[in-house]
Amino acid sequence: EEPAEKPVTQKALGLDLATLSKDLRTRYKIKDSVKGVVITGVDGTSDAAEKRLSAGDVIVEVAQEAVGSAADIKKRVEQLKKDGKKSVLLLVANGDGELRFVALSVQ
Repeated sequence: EEPAEKPVTQKALGLDLATLSKDLRTRYKIKDSVKGVVITGVDGTSDAAEKRLSAGDVIVEVAQEAVGSAADIKKRVEQLKKDGKKSVLLLVANGDGELRFVALSVQ
């Protein structure tokens, strides 16, 4: 029997991020139509927690660019920091695909 594949988790912006898999879709009740990177954990002291991001939310875009993996988000955030940006605008979907924008500090 194959062990369940461990999602590759990356940390960025006080978030634990994982590329969407069938297991994660099931666990967080995320519709198949929702594309992006799922949040699997939130640091309680982070800006993300204050903005009410939570496990099961899906990051669809970072600074108006679609993201497909946790590594994409890390790259985008690092680039924005290099460019001297103070915050990053995320497009976030809930499990039903309802979208909202959330701005997070990158400092």
